[in-house]
Parts: sequence; structure tokens; C-alpha cells
Amino acid sequence: MILDTLFIESLSNFVHGLSTAFFLYFGINLVFFRATNRPLFILGCLFCLWGVQDLKDLLLYIDTIGDSPYYSTILLSIDMWAVPLCALFLLEILSPGFATLRRVLLFELPLVLFTVVYIMTGLFEVYMSSVVYTAVVCALVVLFIIVRVRRYNRYMRDNYSYTERINVQWLMNSMAILAVCLLSVSYTHLTLPTTERV
Repeated sequence: MILDTLFIESLSNFVHGLSTAFFLYFGINLVFFRATNRPLFILGCLFCLWGVQDLKDLLLYIDTIGDSPYYSTILLSIDMWAVPLCALFLLEILSPGFATLRRVLLFELPLVLFTVVYIMTGLFEVYMSSVVYTAVVCALVVLFIIVRVRRYNRYMRDNYSYTERINVQWLMNSMAILAVCLLSVSYTHLTLPTTERV
């Protein structure tokens, strides 16, 4: 049993390091060497953010941080910063030029402020507010993309005769996966036992 636990822990550490290396390598490669268009540049920035977030998660291996609900919540709060960037990436694919620096700041600033306020106050309600904000933003983005994909498909059918190879159904599948992930994360955070809350 002890060997199984050590194997699982070692495997987890290996996968964590592998994902960090993957995101940093491909993120830097896309941003500085291969960014031939805006979506690739945004994807590269997103990969770099995920790589930095993976590096940040190394702090969880320190017992005083990993066992502390306060510090763990701060790290989870920082993890949520990637959600609006994922949404902006999908919106950029559907509507080229949508992701501007102003919109990035508009989407990200509330989450950064929630994190800063949580660090200063330690109130779990502040953290839950950031979870609710993230859920609302994602729900609105999902609805917006569903409407835009349907409109895009209708436009393609009405204006072009050969549409067999033009399909954005993958975007709808991505939205379904995003919704499932968001619901599971929201459920997990909303059902935390009160003993773990700060």
C-alpha cells in the first residue's frame, strides 16, 4: 500500500512537471517565434499563463502552504485568472479582433481585485464572489458563442454552395466541455465543508 501511494505521488509530480514544461515551451514558442496570427499569439499567452500557474502550484508542496486553507484559496483564486483568457481566446476565433488589451483588462481586473481583497481580508465570501463572477462570465460567453456559431453556420449555408469542409461544431463541443468543467469546479467550491473555510 505504501509503494502504491509513493508511485501515485511520484506519477503526479512527474505529470505536474511535464505539464509545466509543455505549457512554458509551447507558450514561449508561440508568442515569440510562431505567432503568425492573433489567435496563435493569444493561445501562446494562455499557455505561458498556465505554465506560470503550474510553477506557482509548486508552493502547494510546502506543508505550511498546502495545509493552510487561506494559502490554498489564494492559489485557487489565482488559477481562476485563466478562465477569462480562455473565453477571450474562443471569442477571438469566432470574431477576429475581439480580444483587445482593453477587453483583457476588463475581463481580468475583477478577478485580480477579488484575489487582492481576499489576501487582505481572508473572507471566504470574497473568494466565493470570484467563483460566482467566473461562472457568470463563462455562462455569458457560452451563450454568446452558441448564438454566434448558429448565425455563422446559417450565413455559410445561405451564401456558399460548398460548405462541407467549413464547420465550427468543434467550438460547440468546446463550450460543452467548458460548461461541464465550470459546473464541477463551482459545485466543488460551493460544497466545501465549513471547517475548511477561513
